[in-house]
Amino acid sequence: MDLFRGVLVLFILEMGMAAARQLRRFGRVAGRMLAGVPLVHMFARTWAGL
Repeated sequence: MDLFRGVLVLFILEMGMAAARQLRRFGRVAGRMLAGVPLVHMFARTWAGL
């Protein structure tokens, strides 16, 4: 394997690891957001008198 392919493999590996970290972080935030949606809906319906 030549030097270019070796560096390319390392670069792609690092990008995959960075993407995994961001997805993990997004999963935590999205979980909290999804938990809050029913509460917001309940308060909105109560406030609107429906």
